[in-house]
Amino acid sequence: MPAAGATALNRQARSVLRLLLLPEILGSGLLWVAMWYFWFSFDRSHYLKKAGSFILLFFLAPFGTLIYYFLAYRQSVALRSVGELDHEKEQVPRGVTS
Repeated sequence: MPAAGATALNRQARSVLRLLLLPEILGSGLLWVAMWYFWFSFDRSHYLKKAGSFILLFFLAPFGTLIYYFLAYRQSVALRSVGELDHEKEQVPRGVTS
């Protein structure tokens, strides 16, 4: 038995719809894998926050991945870039002796 409404689309419309949805499906899968990689390798959050993000990533795969991206990953990247800027300000330029 076909899915509800699947036979309502003609063959050309189904092809266009598949073509439009394919990048979304691949992008969601890639983001999911990338967020797991970040979770295992780089996330140094408190264990309770990490447990909550595990639930988001594992059980709420498409939407939890987006939530984790905006709440944990982007925050970490922003903090890291601010730390790098502070570190660059502290460095003495070459050729200048103190």
